[in-house]
Amino acid sequence: MHTKENIHQKFIEYIEKGRFVLPYCKNCRKTMWPPADYCRLCLNNLSLKDYRNKEGKILQFFLNKFNNNTNTIMIVVELDEVRLIGSLDQDNRNTGNIEGKKVIIKKCGFIDQKIFYQFEIVNN
Repeated sequence: MHTKENIHQKFIEYIEKGRFVLPYCKNCRKTMWPPADYCRLCLNNLSLKDYRNKEGKILQFFLNKFNNNTNTIMIVVELDEVRLIGSLDQDNRNTGNIEGKKVIIKKCGFIDQKIFYQFEIVNN
């Protein structure tokens, strides 16, 4: 178990390593989002729960054209109680309507000091 002084920093360190973890209260069985150093419900210390290979669901998607004129499919994903915005992997470009499809986090990290998430569609 992590102490409340370092859980947020540990979240950042894991993102830097490309691993998506979230603070989780074992007492309340709740994920803390945005990341916090203690449970907002019971004030207990939190542990980190690994979300690698955890399936989420696409709620919305849209096409975004960035400065380099490449089209990127951006998606809003619900992963347990957490909603994230990220991009869809290039291999999943020609998938038609993707709302409701299952995804996992393929990559995460920092670009220009901002967290990014890249997802891929899970073949069921």
